Amino acid sequence: MFQQSNQESYSLEMRTSLSRDEHQSVGSEISPPPYLVFRQGVSFWVEKRPLRDWTVTPQAFNEGCYRTAWIYDTNGSLWQIVHAKFKQTPSLVHTLLPWKQLPVRIEVRPCARPTVAGILVELAAILEAGNSFSENLNHDPADMLKCLRRATTPTELIQYADQSIGVTWGC
Repeated sequence: MFQQSNQESYSLEMRTSLSRDEHQSVGSEISPPPYLVFRQGVSFWVEKRPLRDWTVTPQAFNEGCYRTAWIYDTNGSLWQIVHAKFKQTPSLVHTLLPWKQLPVRIEVRPCARPTVAGILVELAAILEAGNSFSENLNHDPADMLKCLRRATTPTELIQYADQSIGVTWGC
């Protein structure tokens, strides 16, 4: 559980406690992209577009791509995705074309400023889960984790995550 300075508390129901530096506060504005987006224990990806420009396929949306999802920004702030919905109702054509990307509205709430190490624990749990995400990566999850563990700043972690899940291996 994270405590905000205004005594609002936000529960982060993760296997581990992501600690934050008590001298840092969470801002009210999310930083510009890129973002590390992760679903606890399920998957992670890097999003390079501002929130207002995000898109998703109806299939991914219906499978819960934003459920239990968090955004880690380059300032080191963690944002909980509290609501996601299509900007327009998908038509029958969109449901028949599952690869078609549709604009989505994402609502977030600030949560905390976890350490890079805290976010690494979450990424390690995803890579070590043996689920379909980790089994279908282009690279060995153990090698990816070694690369990610070299990050010392939020920006580096997001950059290494982008390189490690991309087609090319950059670490």
